[in-house]
Amino acid sequence: MYIAEEAQDNGLTDKHKAQFAAFCRNYRSWGSGQIKYTEWNLELIRAMVDDMSPWRDDLKDGFDKTIKYINEAIDIEVGNLVTEASSKKPIL
Repeated sequence: MYIAEEAQDNGLTDKHKAQFAAFCRNYRSWGSGQIKYTEWNLELIRAMVDDMSPWRDDLKDGFDKTIKYINEAIDIEVGNLVTEASSKKPIL
């Protein structure tokens, strides 16, 4: 979508549209006499990471528990196979 349309669709004021356009023109970094240099990409990414970290942690915990469960099930089955194989007499 074109930048002006994006700004318009989001209900931004003219001031915000100008800031948004500057943000896009300057590769997501911008500064002026009134606003110190800002690395907007890093700020946006940091906010997203902060928002998503609890979900990521919950997802990782779920995966870790599932992997532990699968590994335990494999260990039990391998143990059963070894026990079964050792109890049978060899065929000669």
